[in-house]
Amino acid sequence: MQSKSIKVRLNSESIGQAISSLKEYQSSVKIKQAKLMKEIGERGTDVMFDEIGKYPMPCSKANLIRCVDYTSTGTTSRIYNWCGYAMFVEFGTGIKGARSPHPHDTVGYRYDVNNHGEDGWNYFDEDGWHWTMGMQARPFAHETYEALRPEIVNIATKVFNND
Repeated sequence: MQSKSIKVRLNSESIGQAISSLKEYQSSVKIKQAKLMKEIGERGTDVMFDEIGKYPMPCSKANLIRCVDYTSTGTTSRIYNWCGYAMFVEFGTGIKGARSPHPHDTVGYRYDVNNHGEDGWNYFDEDGWHWTMGMQARPFAHETYEALRPEIVNIATKVFNND
């Protein structure tokens, strides 16, 4: 965003004009901030699509991709995946997940909570019965954050310099 100069003389008319100019500038900053949050959300969803695509999945990638979304409030942008099993893909499960955990666990995720261990467990899905010892973490959301973070300055520069 280009710098803005406001000249003020010490009289009521000049001060009034300066106040109006500052309010106009403040409004333009809020509009650009909201646009920045929208741009980050849109770029973040594209990055999350790519990150999901990088991992081999024991479940439907199409469903994980379909559930990528973002919200933008004007001051924040949140990129997320609302798929019911996205958390299990992100952090992993069972003994396999415990052996290959999430690289940045800030929530205290617990693996093999049912103590299946090496015995694993059976589950049923649309393809029938399966046996598993869980799955390793596939941290697509964390990797989205890591990939998007260095792009934010460039996105902000583009938004704020575009008058």
